[in-house]
Amino acid sequence: MSHLKQDTGDPDTTNVVFEQSRLVYCLFLLCLFTPSYAWAYIDVGAGSLLLQTVIAAGLAVGYTVKVYWRGLVGWFSGSPRSQPSEDEQEPDTGGPRDA
Repeated sequence: MSHLKQDTGDPDTTNVVFEQSRLVYCLFLLCLFTPSYAWAYIDVGAGSLLLQTVIAAGLAVGYTVKVYWRGLVGWFSGSPRSQPSEDEQEPDTGGPRDA
């Protein structure tokens, strides 16, 4: 067993060797699983789906800002949130009331 080099315990040397071997292993896997040719195309429906997603995200952000506008303005200005005005409150449907 004299031909085996004993580990000196130097963390710098061990880390460098470990990082180099990990890099070589990752490059090997990358070469192994990367196809040389990709015989593929982007379908027309994919562009439509992407456009719908962008529009839906924009509408969702707009609606969220609309719903929480008073809270956002109050939070950024540091003032307390004001009560909704008379026309912003839910209308009275004339139904039975909880007492």
